Amino acid sequence: MKKILFLPVAALVVAACAGPVPKLAPGTDEVQVRAALGPPALVLKDPSGGSHLAYPNGPLGLTTHMARIGPDGKLVLLEQVLDEDHFSRLKRGETTEAEVLRLLGPPAKRMEFPRLGQVAWDYRFMDAWGYLAEHSVMIDGRGVYVGSVTKRLNDGRSDTK
Repeated sequence: MKKILFLPVAALVVAACAGPVPKLAPGTDEVQVRAALGPPALVLKDPSGGSHLAYPNGPLGLTTHMARIGPDGKLVLLEQVLDEDHFSRLKRGETTEAEVLRLLGPPAKRMEFPRLGQVAWDYRFMDAWGYLAEHSVMIDGRGVYVGSVTKRLNDGRSDTK
């Protein structure tokens, strides 16, 4: 029985510890981007005709890389998006759920708040001070961003047990 449980757990650990994302220059063809990064977890169409390819680093990962592809099929930008800078771009009452996905990628988990008529999308990340943190993005019933909160999950030391 222990051997049967070990394999799925080992697969999750390996997926969460994926290697570094290769450097890709702007102008790289989308086919080459996909060949270098693999299949994206999520593909989102952009209103301008381009697309956003999301590459989260596993269910327990702390990074999501977003490849922004222009209407011409070429890479515009490849960046890590789970950080305070990207979270600060969300505009209360304006940013739609589709825009949140294009900016941050898929959340690690979702939690419903029926009495509020909202859902929290949770993103794990390493904050600017080196603390493991979780940023919760609140989306209302209309699919619009209404607020967020960040919670530190540890004291910033790697030897915390």
